[in-house]
Amino acid sequence: MYILKCLYFVLSVLPGLARCQGQPFPVTGLITGIDNETGERPMRWNINDLHAANGPQWDLFILGLSQFQNDSEQDWLSYFGIAGIHGRPFIPWNGVGPVKGGEGRTMCTHGQILGGYIQKAAEEYYGDDSHRYVPAAQTWRFPYWDWASNNTLPSAVKTKEMTIKGPNGPLTVPNPLYSYRWQQFPLDHNPQYFPTTTPAEIWNSTETKRDSDADVNGSLNHSGSPLRDQVVSLQYRVFTSAKDFITMASTWSSGPSFENPHNIVHNDIGPVMADLEYSAFDPIFWLHHCNLDRLIALWQAINFNDTYLEGSYVTKNGGQYSVANGTTITAQSPLKPFYQDAQNFHTGITAATTKNFGYTYEGINDWNLTPEENSEAATLLVNQLYSNNPTQSKRRSHGRSWSQQRWIEYYIQIQVDRSELPRPSTVNIWLAEQRAGQMAILNMPERGLTHSEIPLDRALNVLGIDLDPDTVDNFLEKNLHVEIRRSDGTLYPVELVPSLSIEVQSEDVVPPDSDRKFPTYSPPTTLSKVGVAMKHRGKK
Repeated sequence: MYILKCLYFVLSVLPGLARCQGQPFPVTGLITGIDNETGERPMRWNINDLHAANGPQWDLFILGLSQFQNDSEQDWLSYFGIAGIHGRPFIPWNGVGPVKGGEGRTMCTHGQILGGYIQKAAEEYYGDDSHRYVPAAQTWRFPYWDWASNNTLPSAVKTKEMTIKGPNGPLTVPNPLYSYRWQQFPLDHNPQYFPTTTPAEIWNSTETKRDSDADVNGSLNHSGSPLRDQVVSLQYRVFTSAKDFITMASTWSSGPSFENPHNIVHNDIGPVMADLEYSAFDPIFWLHHCNLDRLIALWQAINFNDTYLEGSYVTKNGGQYSVANGTTITAQSPLKPFYQDAQNFHTGITAATTKNFGYTYEGINDWNLTPEENSEAATLLVNQLYSNNPTQSKRRSHGRSWSQQRWIEYYIQIQVDRSELPRPSTVNIWLAEQRAGQMAILNMPERGLTHSEIPLDRALNVLGIDLDPDTVDNFLEKNLHVEIRRSDGTLYPVELVPSLSIEVQSEDVVPPDSDRKFPTYSPPTTLSKVGVAMKHRGKK
């Protein structure tokens, strides 16, 4: 459910608004660079493409983000103040403070004012450069990291320094994408703010830390099961199978959601990213969540009749910082602390489209296409980016095209109560000595049932297992194992998690007759020999 609460973090607000917290700060989005006649909006770019272009927008991004991070941490609209909305130091923001009955420690949503810094930086260029940098600033939007296409950290976030073209020539600056340096160190270790109960590499460091590049890239490619293989399968299945907003965006019920691949990235980057009370201070968090926003926007474009939460739910597990436990939430509920105007908060409806905030993504062209045409365009892009996973190569046989094939897909449904697990941790699924996939558990929320779906096709193909249902059922009965690991890599006994439930299901898949459509799936069939009995079979 974490990503549903954090869906709106990536909104941009207009520059130049009052910085005093005595009045509401509306989150309106950037309007610069929008074509007033057609409605065409600037795109958010893949961080790797923006970096490779090495043009004015890249220079302005580094300059603007550096200036943003250098603003006083006492300023509630500084980098520190904005990142702190997500977790620590648990202080009011935009006039919104804690409520009685709200045990949750975060507001878990973000606004960002970086656009103002970008435009201000552009004004420092002069002569011919001014004619390039000022227009570039108008169409700049925050980039994203597509971790399904790039299963290593972007090169732009790995160097401590960055050389760009400044207003007066080449300029080398501390790389603002590498880390955020705390202006006040040591941090205030009052338990309300930055306690020493968290790992020392978080609270006892002058800057945000990640695991080493080698460790992160190793995690993203662990045990012959690279992140891209698993995440591509997970993401593609969300696009093809999740037909309602709540399934797509949360782990409340069984079914594919974007939350598990999102959580995997948090845990694998660690240690700051793995702790949700601190994760927003790491600059890669912003790239990560812009990508999440992109995935959801593409899903919404494809499923244009279901773009926000339908119905309602009741907050559990302590609620949130500004939302009391037991509150009924609907699409009309206020998204505190983000104001739409001077008096009204945004809701799930007002924040349901990128159009309202002045940006778009590749594959979303809603200003000159009908909803149906836009849905087809987004579907085409998703098929091009994510449908060609390794399992399809084995399915294509006898010289027949993909569109002529039918096949069976296998996947695991996992359910577990978070309170029984160490947090953060990872539930690994093994087929013999091949890791099939993982379910990532973040450190928040602390309790409540969570679900995940793990595709098995890639692992079965690597092991050379015939995909006949009886063959797969017999193989899994003997070779499916569960492993739980803490964030430090040590094993946690599966026997201590009685709520853990595992079910293997299969579906017949009918291919589409066009690359602007998705495959269709039969109702699921549960394999008879793998189920509750497997939940206590830990990997030896």
